[in-house]
Amino acid sequence: MAGGAGTGYFLVRRLHTLSGLLVSLAYVFLFLMPMSAAAGGAASFNGLAKSLNDLPFAGAAMLPFVLAPLAFHAAVGLSMLYGSELSAISYGFYRNWMYALQRLTGVVLVPFVVFHVTKAHLAFAFTGRAADYAFMQKLLAPGWVRAVYVAGVISAAFHIGNGTATALARLGILGTRRAQDAAAMVMWVVTLVLAAWGVRVVYAF
Repeated sequence: MAGGAGTGYFLVRRLHTLSGLLVSLAYVFLFLMPMSAAAGGAASFNGLAKSLNDLPFAGAAMLPFVLAPLAFHAAVGLSMLYGSELSAISYGFYRNWMYALQRLTGVVLVPFVVFHVTKAHLAFAFTGRAADYAFMQKLLAPGWVRAVYVAGVISAAFHIGNGTATALARLGILGTRRAQDAAAMVMWVVTLVLAAWGVRVVYAF
């Protein structure tokens, strides 16, 4: 029984890691890149939004390939907050902070993602159209909403950067301490780039 439980826990953790990588790619390719079209103005953003919305099976693919992995990753991540793992960290001062910030940014991201998906996707799920430039501009007009998005994209930047470095170590790709330290440096570059990119997107509307 104990062996089965251990195997089950390992499988859940591995799926949590893999789903995090998948969600990270979805964030870059389905959020940052399309939303960046707003820098070109309303016509640029609306044209891209319409093209993406007209793709065959685009809406149907969102559930199994984006929303389901996202929900699984969030549920497992939040469950870790209530386990013994947080009180059993033994990775050193820096890694302790990275671990804690990973969990904190995850907590910030859950309501942010729910808010964005509800407002910008589910609200249009049965209308046959996508959120256009005017809608996003109106959505982001209140200061508190813009602040939520800024906090969300910065949290996502760190969560993806640090999470990717951690995932590569857990998957055995970064097998040595030297490789892991190098990945940590790259992680900060990725985090800063994604954070700057995300904030730029928020203020493009």
